[in-house]
Amino acid sequence: MLASLSDDLRHSMRSLWSKPLLAVSITLTLALAIGINIAVFSAIEGQLLKPLPYPHGERLVSINNSYPKSGVMNSANTVADYLDRRAQANILVDSALYHDYSFDLTESTFAQRVAGIVATPSLFTTLQVNARLGRTFTADEAMSIDNRVVVLSDALWHSHFASDPSIVGKDVRISGQSYRVIGVMPANFTFPRREVQLWVPFVFSEKQKSDALRGFEFAQSVGRLKPDASITQLDSELDRIATNTMARLAGPSSGDESEFLNKARDGGFTGRARNLRDELVGDIRPTLWLLQAAAFVVLVIACANIANLMLIRSSDRQQDLAIRAALGASRFRLARQLALESLVLAAAGGVSGIGLAYLCIKLIRLLDLDGAANGFTIELNGPVLIFALLLSVVTCALFALLPLLSIQHERPAHALHGGSRGQSGNRSANRTRNA
Repeated sequence: MLASLSDDLRHSMRSLWSKPLLAVSITLTLALAIGINIAVFSAIEGQLLKPLPYPHGERLVSINNSYPKSGVMNSANTVADYLDRRAQANILVDSALYHDYSFDLTESTFAQRVAGIVATPSLFTTLQVNARLGRTFTADEAMSIDNRVVVLSDALWHSHFASDPSIVGKDVRISGQSYRVIGVMPANFTFPRREVQLWVPFVFSEKQKSDALRGFEFAQSVGRLKPDASITQLDSELDRIATNTMARLAGPSSGDESEFLNKARDGGFTGRARNLRDELVGDIRPTLWLLQAAAFVVLVIACANIANLMLIRSSDRQQDLAIRAALGASRFRLARQLALESLVLAAAGGVSGIGLAYLCIKLIRLLDLDGAANGFTIELNGPVLIFALLLSVVTCALFALLPLLSIQHERPAHALHGGSRGQSGNRSANRTRNA
């Protein structure tokens, strides 16, 4: 069995080598179709399928103010909104508030502008991520602006502090102030974006915590749901909290109606939660799936053209196949040889397609279309290579099926008498090629 299979494989290789231009054309066509599919799937796997780099990341949600009657579905948050939800949303295990801020990192000879995040200490407990070196800040360190501590990103630690393991506990100059470095985050921690280089505590002022600044929405909020909770349940709680807030603000003890109260009434003020992945990915999800569908269409077209070429080739080889049949080769043996030829072509196309996909991924990265800014990575990892293998097998089956069926209807005696030589094949083959 193995000996005959090896013989058929060698015969298939010699047969393909006898028509090198045809073999190369088919391989390049497959490489293009398979490579495009692999590249698009790698983007889907990296941004839509791969788990977020946080424990139980599927339970993380982004929480925003919402004014549906005004058409504003996702606005930012105020400190007062965050405190209300943190205290009253029982469906949340933890939550955090943060906002962007640019800092001047002062070196001995120059200052550099770096992107940072001002965040509540609960940010790291909500994400359930610990520092690589040292620790993250505590609740006590967010009580006073005099507690100036900073957590560095791994990239900043490497680029500006030479990966010094003793950096923890040292002071650095940030925006004209002395900050104590208390920790360095892991290399794969990029929240909320790759460009963020440091994190400092969010110290709430008394005015920020009061109703006076409701409507001054400037911060983002992230929360972690309880294990069996859903976003729909959280939205119901956010509706309840907003209703309670509106009733309190409109009560007799509130005095004159504020500008925010009027805005909230007109807009139907509430809160809305969204899966954190969806928040980070944005509106690219339908585009990626549409691209994958288009890539599959390209693959089907390629397989149809290759199947046509293989049908023509099998028609040209009818007399050769008939001679082998007359010498005792079974239809199964002949079909296996054709299948092996298709398998060799599919394997060559698959390997070449992986190489083309690698180049496409490099291009996607250069164009910043890989989602890396939001912490996503696209690469030729295990799932993508398994997809490539399955795609090559399916491709082989698609373009090998028609040639295999065609030999089942051939009459060896007719072929031996020259009925097929120099012709395009019988009527059945012609109809198949036309289709």
